[in-house]
Amino acid sequence: MFNFFQNLPKEEKEKRLKIAQEIHKCGGPIPYLGLDNEKRVEYLTKTFKWDLPGIEVFRRLIEYRFNNGKPAYSFPYNF
Repeated sequence: MFNFFQNLPKEEKEKRLKIAQEIHKCGGPIPYLGLDNEKRVEYLTKTFKWDLPGIEVFRRLIEYRFNNGKPAYSFPYNF
């Protein structure tokens, strides 16, 4: 895992470190993504297509949260 991170471009490393810091500051990935909010989970579930692996779901939700500064209310397909 360390070798993978070391081989990333500088900009990608910085981005991933910022995301990790934000997740830590929020108390973990569940609150960071707003998944501790029942209404948000309901909205996400209604817009979600179940053809993606779980890791891709989390990647898109994390990217959306990082880029927009707030959790998604609908599933981000435009990545």
